[in-house]
Amino acid sequence: MKKIPLSPTSTIHQSQLEHPSTANELEIPRDTPEEERINSLTHGVAALLAVVGLWVLLSRIDIHDPKMMISAMLYGGSMIILFTCSTLLHLHTDDAFTKTFVILDHSAIYWLIAGTYTPMALIKIPHLGGHWLFIMVWIIAFLGTVFKVIFADRFQWLSVTLYICTGWVGIFLLPEMFTEVGDGMNYVIAGGLCYTFGVPFYLWRKLRYNHAIWHLFVVAGAACVYYGFYHYVF
Repeated sequence: MKKIPLSPTSTIHQSQLEHPSTANELEIPRDTPEEERINSLTHGVAALLAVVGLWVLLSRIDIHDPKMMISAMLYGGSMIILFTCSTLLHLHTDDAFTKTFVILDHSAIYWLIAGTYTPMALIKIPHLGGHWLFIMVWIIAFLGTVFKVIFADRFQWLSVTLYICTGWVGIFLLPEMFTEVGDGMNYVIAGGLCYTFGVPFYLWRKLRYNHAIWHLFVVAGAACVYYGFYHYVF
């Protein structure tokens, strides 16, 4: 069980009442050392692949096209940040370090969602609808980050709900996305389904290696989206 200092207003558990010195700490379940090694490995490899993936995209696009460049950097950069933060979080056990990277890791999920919508919004839906989608997802990402900074790892159920809702926020433009992106949308939706179907494993804390399984769903989802973007968007 990992204990991370929080503000004096944090919820105090019974065990903390029995030990006043821990009353300002948040207890976050930690996996075993073996599980943490696998957790860090799964997303560590993904972080390296994300770097290669961004390099491939940059070598493929017209770097003088602002929309192409912004889309590639925000999309590829958000993948790199998410997988890197996740890897570092699972590698370290220092309390202060862990608290910081819990916030970064969970905030990066919002950034990846916004980064994933960016290429479709700016490149494939260049009119007002695409611009509004771009603005909306990044505002949500900003607000989600503020939420995480304030509440850290508390209200997990609300965080997961917000992740799922944010991920599917562009569904109102789905017909147009299919028109503009074509068969590539099948891979994007497959990626979204991988993320969504992985959530039960993320929440299933009693299942051994549950977090590593969740990581594999995330990697699979990212791979599906990347394939669709590479062949049909960039």
